Amino acid sequence: MSTTLEATAAVKVEWVIFPFTYEGRSYNSKVKANTRKLAAIQSLPAGVFDTMNAGALRDISTITASSTVEEIKAELERLNAGASWAVLELAGE
Repeated sequence: MSTTLEATAAVKVEWVIFPFTYEGRSYNSKVKANTRKLAAIQSLPAGVFDTMNAGALRDISTITASSTVEEIKAELERLNAGASWAVLELAGE
């Protein structure tokens, strides 16, 4: 878990980052630092939130082990559309 700041249209958003892997690739689950849901996530036993994120990608995404970076980014953009307190990103991209 780490924390980053991101500036968007002169508004700074602080994210808490939870890395996880899915289909052999590294991802980040970014949760807004000021959301009430963060405390619940942080109180989960080690590995549970990782498993939840990987399970979500398995259940609701089209991402597979053979997906290209471009396909993954497009799918994450679709999944993140309208997100208000958490987003998923491909790590290192």
